[in-house]
Amino acid sequence: MRDANTLGGSLSGSPALNAAASGQPLDAESLKEQVEALRLRLTAQQATNRSLAEANDELISNVDAMRHEDI
Repeated sequence: MRDANTLGGSLSGSPALNAAASGQPLDAESLKEQVEALRLRLTAQQATNRSLAEANDELISNVDAMRHEDI
């Protein structure tokens, strides 16, 4: 199974999507793997968003502090 670090791209090469595109029945195990891959990607994206929000808050705080020093 792949981890969140290897899931940064699209799912265009996934067996489940290839089967769906060709009209073949979807394999339950493939679908489960795709759901897990999406869950891992979402979890990683949420962690990235939290980290960026914290960095943004710190930057804004630093800019505000610098402005007050100049006054």
